[in-house]
Amino acid sequence: MRNLLLPPIVTLVSIAAMFALDRLWPGTRLWSGPLAALGWVAVLGGLVMSQWHAALFRRLGTNLNTFGEPGSLTTAGLFGQTRNPIYLGFVIMVLGVGIVLGSVTPWVVAVGFVVGVDVGYVRYEERRMRAAFGGEYEEYCRRVRRWV
Repeated sequence: MRNLLLPPIVTLVSIAAMFALDRLWPGTRLWSGPLAALGWVAVLGGLVMSQWHAALFRRLGTNLNTFGEPGSLTTAGLFGQTRNPIYLGFVIMVLGVGIVLGSVTPWVVAVGFVVGVDVGYVRYEERRMRAAFGGEYEEYCRRVRRWV
């Protein structure tokens, strides 16, 4: 069951739900045209950000699985500016899809996704990191913001 709750899967399911809502019950059209192109830039940027940092974890040999034991305290890459660049990339992707679609109903999923990631993944991982790395992680948290 936990494999179904892995962040990349939840991200893809959320994006699929957004497309479905836009197609079936779009509600009010918020915008169209050039702004949609900006949304594609966000989707691509978020994808690159999340995948680059996932590859960084693999290169460093640290655990990437949300539900596994923390492997190491990584501060390389954007981890020096945000404690969650992989999740931030997922969030940017989902928000980008909302911009691309341009209707109101997909934003229900987007907002739920952002809250779910923060409460369900980020806070959970922070507790695990505190338990694993103690004062070193606390110092990191004082220097680097949770999101941006």
